[in-house]
Amino acid sequence: MTDLTAPSRLRRHLWKVAPVLIVMLIAGLAVAYMMSSTTKARRTKPVQQAPLVEVTTAAPGNPRLTIEAWGTVQAARRITLQSQVAGEVQRIGPALEPGAHAPQGELLLQIDPADYRLAVRQRQADLTKARADLALEEGRRAVAEQEFALLAKEIGASEAQRRLMLREPQRETARAAVASAEAALAAAQLDLKRTTVSAPFNALVLERLVNVGTRVANGANLATLVDTDTFWVELAVPAASLQWLAIPDNGEDGSPVAIHQERVWGAGQYREGRVIRLRGDLDEKGRMARLLVAVPDPLALTDDSKPRLLLGAFVRAEIQGRQLEDVLVLERNWVRDGDTVWVMDGAGKLAVRRPQVVYSGANQVYLRGGLEPGDRIVTSELAVAVEGMPLRAAASGAESRP
Repeated sequence: MTDLTAPSRLRRHLWKVAPVLIVMLIAGLAVAYMMSSTTKARRTKPVQQAPLVEVTTAAPGNPRLTIEAWGTVQAARRITLQSQVAGEVQRIGPALEPGAHAPQGELLLQIDPADYRLAVRQRQADLTKARADLALEEGRRAVAEQEFALLAKEIGASEAQRRLMLREPQRETARAAVASAEAALAAAQLDLKRTTVSAPFNALVLERLVNVGTRVANGANLATLVDTDTFWVELAVPAASLQWLAIPDNGEDGSPVAIHQERVWGAGQYREGRVIRLRGDLDEKGRMARLLVAVPDPLALTDDSKPRLLLGAFVRAEIQGRQLEDVLVLERNWVRDGDTVWVMDGAGKLAVRRPQVVYSGANQVYLRGGLEPGDRIVTSELAVAVEGMPLRAAASGAESRP
């Protein structure tokens, strides 16, 4: 028997899903219409803008070369003061204190002089006796001369006999005794003088090694002193820089030097010195030449408005070198790759120049040739630098086209 209800069931299902299908069809038609009516975006080529740079004008001149160097302050004259006599330290002067300044001739200490005074008196007595013996001998010789004058024709004495008869050996012995006594007295007086120890020069006391009551031997260390009239600064400079400096080998004055210690003295404070000598050897570590610079009155004892230069300080120095002719001085970071300079030419494009590097310092480079007066030197950094690329110059903080 045939099932006649299947078509009717299919029709009923179609009527149920028909509204959904109609809605989906209408939505699809609407989306298709909207997509077809949307305006398409057009691609435009981006406008490439020239980099903005800062420039400075090249102005060659005749500057005096300045060479920067670093070095250490050291004593020009340093001694360990030693005793020249033995004895007990009886007194210590106020100048013999670490850090004290002792003018030349100032009493530092006194060794007990009692024994040495007695020695002087003894030597004086010895000298008096020797002179008396010489006087007696001179009297005997006078008598011998009279006797010899009476007997000379009769005895016919030789020269040797004449010397003996006139008591020449005895007189020479007496004279030698006087000279020996005089020398002994002078030595005793010198020893007595040496019991007083004074500053041999204008000195700074670094160390005191004795106290009152200390028994010192001859040659014992008493104190460590340095001369306060002059300190030295030993500077390390490249050997190639020596050609630009005045070193007093042939009587000429050495190059002037400005000594700086900004962390201690502050900016703008410095001491003046002068190159006095080139050491004949290179520094073993850095293979650098070493210059000695003399700084007078380093502790500012005569002028307290100047900063004090302390021993052992690490300082920066600016050495004034010879004058250069027709060179351009640029900041070191304006010279690229050590020997090239970026220039903005008249067409506003980047040009790369390679002038001669006369001298390259820590902060400045001295150049000659390759640049013309008025050239605009690029001082800004560029991420990519291609010769011929367009540039824009910044003038007074505002952008301006060349």
